[in-house]
Amino acid sequence: MYINMLPMKTYNESPAPDDFNMNYEKITAVSFDGFELKAWLIKGKDSAPAVIMVHGKGGNKSGLLHLARIVNSKGYHVLLPDLRGHGESGNALMTFGLDEAKDLETIYDSLKRRGNIDSSRVCVYAQSMGSAASVLAFVNKSEIRGFVIDSGFDSLDELIADVGSESYGLPHWLGKMSTWTYRVFTGHSASEVNPAELLSRSDKSVLLFHSKNDRVIPFRRALSLFEKIAGPKRLVQSEAGHTGAWGENPGEYEKKLLKFFDGCFSKEHFDPNSI
Repeated sequence: MYINMLPMKTYNESPAPDDFNMNYEKITAVSFDGFELKAWLIKGKDSAPAVIMVHGKGGNKSGLLHLARIVNSKGYHVLLPDLRGHGESGNALMTFGLDEAKDLETIYDSLKRRGNIDSSRVCVYAQSMGSAASVLAFVNKSEIRGFVIDSGFDSLDELIADVGSESYGLPHWLGKMSTWTYRVFTGHSASEVNPAELLSRSDKSVLLFHSKNDRVIPFRRALSLFEKIAGPKRLVQSEAGHTGAWGENPGEYEKKLLKFFDGCFSKEHFDPNSI
């Protein structure tokens, strides 16, 4: 089975912060392997905390702008990066979280140097593949208060095995063997992309959104991830498709999201079950 790791470029990004007269800055960084990385920093109130919002496979920073506006309306700074092979960032192969995590750390460094941002209080919102990259990049950083994961997965090797069995009718064990494609392209094992293992050793607060009807990342991958999270956690189930919870009930989704950020910024180890 072939794993598609080719870039998924989207050049015509719409909307953009200019469309909403938002106060923002364009950020450019260079990845460890020489690719240009692009991001928007939407500015909040002076000395306010920040939220990093990361898109999934096939998306870009523009796709999260409407939700970023809602977060920014609370006064929070919002960092919107384009992952490699997406949007305006370099035309690099995807690694489903491994190299993307390094890219996020590189872009994040520009956030930490800002004197008007409270870099001791940061939260992360991420979708799908972006959630794996975000956990790998930020789980061990003390200033990260919590993660919102929409349609994430526990481990890449298990996800590949699921895709092999559900899309190609392969036995689970045979589907898992197809991770050789990943090793050929990256020189690494797919088992290295394992958000569940990292969160099992972390006390970060985590809010999960996942659809029981997700055909891209099966719901059982979310259940496996949820079971392994060691810190305060909550799983919100929906009936929508992949990353569809926001569209299914925007008001409730946004309410939970903002309450989670408010809670995490007010104290460490916030319990998402209180929202």
